[in-house]
Amino acid sequence: MKKIEDKIWDSITASAKDKFDFASFEEDIPQFADMALFKIIVDFAVNKPLNVIAGELHNQVLMTGFVWKMDDITEFLEGKREILKHEINIAQLAADMLQNGNSPQDVYKTLTGLL
Repeated sequence: MKKIEDKIWDSITASAKDKFDFASFEEDIPQFADMALFKIIVDFAVNKPLNVIAGELHNQVLMTGFVWKMDDITEFLEGKREILKHEINIAQLAADMLQNGNSPQDVYKTLTGLL
């Protein structure tokens, strides 16, 4: 059984998958697509610069044995901050709520209503 915290982040990521062609993205980096999408959302939520996100993704993907060129990563990321704006805001809210002592169950209930 998944922990409620995992359900929070999984719900945000699942919502984001509907905002672009996730199936094609998943074909490019099959065993890494879910984690990459989650990382993108969280990194945008903490206002990391696009080039930093791209570099970190590039390194993580290389460690899994796949090749995803920096130019392709940067191209993929362009516009995603706007496309995933809702999920990015929800991720910020979830992190803030958890840091402020809200129970994971309350955070999950709040977020599922917003997604």
